Amino acid sequence: MLRNYLEEKPDRNRVTYSILLLLRLFNQGYRDDELINEYTIQMDKVGRWKSEITRKDFTKFVMNYLIELQYIKGERLSSKTPSKKVKRSKSKKHFDIIPQFVHGKLYKRSELHDKYGGQRQSGIATPRNYNIIMLFTGDVGREYGYEDRWTDDGIFFYSGEGIGRDMEFSRGNKAIVNHSYTGKDLHVFEKGKKGYVKYTGSMIYSGHQIKDVDSKGEKRQVILFELVPIELFQNDETKSIEEIENNLDRLRKKALQDSSDTSESSQRMVNVWKRSISVKKYILERANGKCEYCKSDAPFEKPNGAKFLEHHHIYRVSDGGPDDPRYVAGLCPNCHREAHYGARAKIINDDLIEIVNHIEKTRARKSSG
Repeated sequence: MLRNYLEEKPDRNRVTYSILLLLRLFNQGYRDDELINEYTIQMDKVGRWKSEITRKDFTKFVMNYLIELQYIKGERLSSKTPSKKVKRSKSKKHFDIIPQFVHGKLYKRSELHDKYGGQRQSGIATPRNYNIIMLFTGDVGREYGYEDRWTDDGIFFYSGEGIGRDMEFSRGNKAIVNHSYTGKDLHVFEKGKKGYVKYTGSMIYSGHQIKDVDSKGEKRQVILFELVPIELFQNDETKSIEEIENNLDRLRKKALQDSSDTSESSQRMVNVWKRSISVKKYILERANGKCEYCKSDAPFEKPNGAKFLEHHHIYRVSDGGPDDPRYVAGLCPNCHREAHYGARAKIINDDLIEIVNHIEKTRARKSSG
């Protein structure tokens, strides 16, 4: 009742209204610059601010206040602000730059955001200018109803974002589901000593579960993502498709012996793996023994007689997991390495988008005709 009264009549209490407004926007999923911008719009409607500096200072003050009250989790924001309004230049896209994270290495979280961007206060950070999504996990999440864990089958259960409310497939949660098809790599970091996080590895989304109670016993919709280390999909190119499928069958049999939840998760992982293998089969058949970029013959044959080519994900920096054939190319080892690490990497990938698109359209016309 008091909350409604204050929101309907903001002039009665400026500070209380501002805190309630910021908390409401935070619960709606706004973070960092988006939070500040939307907060600015809402506050400007009631004529509260005289300058941008005042607005940002007060926003930081309220954010720190909410963190201290443990309404939201995260580190306090710096109170330092420029002495005058600074015009920011348009941010530059870095989609062709491949972040090189090292397993087990500690990184200062603030420096990760300084370099790549993304929401500093959220468990799911989605930098705009890099093809990565950073996921942060740790025991502190249990205080807010989150419970991330590993299964015996190597599946990582990661709780979606949404503190104290029903989780929805929007913002960070939506980004995880669509990461393979938007060209974003998932990188998981585990909270370490104060201010630092340890790199766990790159993951592939294989499915999710919907729960109606969080880890604190509170009734609300909870999204539990099922993530699989990308290493499981990066099979040795010298293995035959038959060898890989035999591994899948063994994994499937083990899944059927597990508990209900784990069994379903394992089966979804098997299905994703099979989709990945199906794409790989198709790409090798489409390339027909020739590199789809330089058009040269495959460098050698495998023991089973198949031509050796590597599959390359055009929009992603890691080659593994499910994808659309329109976004994957069959390349010789030289072109594949250059597409990742060469000075002409961006040019090659831009060319491949047109090449593969043309090939797929031609095949579609032939199959329909």
